[in-house]
Amino acid sequence: MNNIGNIYYSWQKYERALNYYFQAIEILDQQKDSSELLSYEINIGSAYLGLDDFENAKTYYQKALKHAKRIGNKHMVTSCLINIGVLYFIQKDYTKAINYYNDACAMAKELESKLELAYALRNLGETYMELGELKKSQDYLLKSKSIAEDETLNALLSEIYSFLHEIEKKQNNFKKALDYHVKFTELK
Repeated sequence: MNNIGNIYYSWQKYERALNYYFQAIEILDQQKDSSELLSYEINIGSAYLGLDDFENAKTYYQKALKHAKRIGNKHMVTSCLINIGVLYFIQKDYTKAINYYNDACAMAKELESKLELAYALRNLGETYMELGELKKSQDYLLKSKSIAEDETLNALLSEIYSFLHEIEKKQNNFKKALDYHVKFTELK
């Protein structure tokens, strides 16, 4: 059921995805599989976020965060922190988004999880760009870029190049902006 929900989610059919996620939870409740239930809670939060239902998204992300802490799954704690940060970013509550992203960075460093660290740093860069703090934004994006290059995270790298292009353009560094734009289009 969860996989079917994921397919509908990828097609942006969030309500259909939710239907399958809730069916999957019913089955899991009978089996008492706590770790799998956790990923379903995150999926439900993400589907609600796709529907711009921020309250339900926050409810499920917070539920998943508590669940992850309770079972001691630090990777899922990190994922939840990033998702909650994204929720606050979309709501333009940048202070809360930054706090969650910083917590995710700390957890990712503790776990030595380069993937999660790269995404949290990228999100910090985007947030600071929205706040107009271009130098801070660039610093975070360059840190994320370094990890993304080392780990061959091309989708993430493409996003980072796009943001760096925008920053350089805003700073009238047109040569660097063009260089980043070329790198972005090569990966797209």
